[in-house]
Amino acid sequence: STCALPEELALLREAQSALDQGETARSLAALEQHAARCPNGALAQERAAARVLALCQGGRTTEGLSELTAFKASAPRSPHLRRLEAACSPKSPP
Repeated sequence: STCALPEELALLREAQSALDQGETARSLAALEQHAARCPNGALAQERAAARVLALCQGGRTTEGLSELTAFKASAPRSPHLRRLEAACSPKSPP
């Protein structure tokens, strides 16, 4: 069953707002809900991108990088890539 776009948007907005507040676990929970309810949703690519960000920002860089690799393979021209690579790259000292 497909889920409605407003539901997808609400879940992704919740994930994004949690991420903005540094609550990566809450963000990942919202993304998992989205994956369960809307596995092939219109915003599946946005979900995958948000998940990489949440993992890397939450310090789960190994997982984030492995999902980033899968994301690149499935969406090599995604506008999200630069932001994701920045989030997952080791922070260089100033």
